[in-house]
Amino acid sequence: MVLQTFDALPPELLVSVLVCGSTYDLGRMSCTCSSFRALVEVALRQRAGLCGERDAELPEGEVSWTQLLLWRERRRRPCGKVLAAGRMHSAFADAEGRLLTCGTDGDGHGFLGHGDEVVDGSISAPLPLESLGWPLVRIVAVAAHTMHSLALSAEGAVFSFGQGRCGKLGHGDEATEWRPRRVVALEHEHAASVAAGQQHSLVLTSAGGVYSFGSGFAGKLGHGDRRNQLAPRRVEALRGLKVAAVAAGSYHSLAVAEGRAYSFGDGGMGQLGHGDRHEQLAPKRIGALTLILTLTLTLTLILTLTLTLTPTLTLTLTRTRTRTLTRTRTRTLTLTLALALP
Repeated sequence: MVLQTFDALPPELLVSVLVCGSTYDLGRMSCTCSSFRALVEVALRQRAGLCGERDAELPEGEVSWTQLLLWRERRRRPCGKVLAAGRMHSAFADAEGRLLTCGTDGDGHGFLGHGDEVVDGSISAPLPLESLGWPLVRIVAVAAHTMHSLALSAEGAVFSFGQGRCGKLGHGDEATEWRPRRVVALEHEHAASVAAGQQHSLVLTSAGGVYSFGSGFAGKLGHGDRRNQLAPRRVEALRGLKVAAVAAGSYHSLAVAEGRAYSFGDGGMGQLGHGDRHEQLAPKRIGALTLILTLTLTLTLILTLTLTLTPTLTLTLTRTRTRTLTRTRTRTLTLTLALALP
């Protein structure tokens, strides 16, 4: 027996399949197949509920639940920078989620994270940090600069260690941390990305918020002043924007939000991109830089239900993606589910 239409299938069955789909596929289905639009939203809501998100009403400024939930899923994925280079040390996150460091800390700043018992302050090969409690804590991204290191766990927790001058570790003081210590001020947030600059740090959350802490030299924290911050403080100038990425240099910072780039901090070498050498105490859009993403899509869905002596549901999705007028790529995804029939 072959069913010819989607309507012949129980909605609950379709939703159970969609819940297992990728963020990419669900977005394309919602855009190109009206039969799936409502089901995609239900599937996304179920997945959001598993992450503790249970909004009763659509937040102000949003026009679509599907669009909002898809964006949140995209932001929940940590931006997995699995290696980072400081001045005299390196940090790594391996495939198993272990945090490893190597390098030389001869002056005792703690940025290797192994405590003060390291012989001569030097480690010549990547060494796992046992104090994090792997595998209960798995690291998916790292960042490093001259005197400190940052690590991001799969659960969205931020850890910092090294020299604490100016508050760049985010613990409310300037103490040195010899081993990774969780930034408790961010416990209420799910971090998605971390960046380490010279005496300052940036954290991007899965909700698109940006926090900065450490040295406020030249306004590189983005708070409209030059004051140091010993604990994470949200960059209010970026509130309301869906920030997708952040980066930290020695004396300035960058952010990308909704296809536009912003910079703030010291502009003495022209590094802010505003056509001058002035400092910016708050994020300012780089007017000369345009980020454009053009994508033309075609999506074809074929659904076949075949009942045999061994009950099996085979769902075949044929996706055709056209990036340009002359280049087309087609991929087929097949999902097989076992059915328990009386």
